[in-house]
Amino acid sequence: MYKNNTISVVLTAHNEETQIVKTIKNLPDFVDKIIVVNDASKDKTLEIVEQEIKWLYRLLEHLMLFVMLEILSLSLFLLW
Repeated sequence: MYKNNTISVVLTAHNEETQIVKTIKNLPDFVDKIIVVNDASKDKTLEIVEQEIKWLYRLLEHLMLFVMLEILSLSLFLLW
């Protein structure tokens, strides 16, 4: 939480098995929710996130990326 606001971070990941854990662990403490979008990785990114990052808010597959971007675009438009 930051200044009474819930903070969510969306990370897109494509073949990031060597960096995904480090990236998530280095996010600021005020981040409340983390959404990892696995963008059709061919390596072990998905398995690493599922097994080692137990505290993730949500794990989304590549097909959900478009939906998330549309929601984000609408949210930004409404805030503008």
